[in-house]
Amino acid sequence: MSKVAVRILEELVRPLKELNITDTEFVCLKTIVFFAPDCPGLQCAQAVRRLRFQAQVLLDEATSEQRGRFGELLLLLTTLQSVAWQMLEQLQLMRLLGRASVDSLLMEMLLGEEATRGSESLPATGTQQMCFHP
Repeated sequence: MSKVAVRILEELVRPLKELNITDTEFVCLKTIVFFAPDCPGLQCAQAVRRLRFQAQVLLDEATSEQRGRFGELLLLLTTLQSVAWQMLEQLQLMRLLGRASVDSLLMEMLLGEEATRGSESLPATGTQQMCFHP
């Protein structure tokens, strides 16, 4: 099993199961992660910022009966972003070494301009928010 798969199971799946995350909480977390108002070239940053804020408020309301739960869920987002960066770096490396054939549409969605530049590396992990490119 790959290091990324092990990290996903140990650092994300297990804690989410232990927290017995609800569908509402899961949707809110996905919204907070994937709606990044600071992505370069985004034309509706203010609308994305409002939507993301609404997801945070909804998550806070959904967890209000269990003290500390909101914080526990938000702390998992750091791990999620770290695992996602590791997965993207591994995907990029495998593609560059010719060990994996990756669909060009998928690469463009995940890496944006980086997908078409060939051997250039990804930005350093943790230096910016992950932006998925439509």
